[in-house]
Amino acid sequence: MEKVTVELRNEDKLRWLRVTLSLLESPPENRYPVRASDVVCEVIGLDALAKSYNIDNWESGLMSGLSFGFRRLIGSWRAVQFGEIRGALRAADMEALSWAGTIAALELAQKDRSEFSTPGWSVTVSRESSSQSPLLNGDPRSSELSKSL
Repeated sequence: MEKVTVELRNEDKLRWLRVTLSLLESPPENRYPVRASDVVCEVIGLDALAKSYNIDNWESGLMSGLSFGFRRLIGSWRAVQFGEIRGALRAADMEALSWAGTIAALELAQKDRSEFSTPGWSVTVSRESSSQSPLLNGDPRSSELSKSL
């Protein structure tokens, strides 16, 4: 399974976020994105409004970016599952969460993201793919590739 983790850090060194998503073979009930059974949502709200947010609010920002990435930039939707949303954010940082979703979509589709900008935020992406190999007695193999902008 292909898995991508996108981390954004604001230049103020206080705000950050990390999301992890993976491609699915077929989504249950056509719901996008699908939450992993062990999904983690740990976001520290840095203002009163952000403190009132729950997983549904943060997921909506991620969904916005995924939708833009898959539909507008790539041309077709792919079924994805998200396993984590973590960070320290203000309510106004929902745009950064959307950017993370778009970057994850581009990475999962193996599309160039070099022209996609995130003003004031640095981006780090790590990829992991695992597959079963009969030569390895079914042991999963994974590789990671990290890139920073």
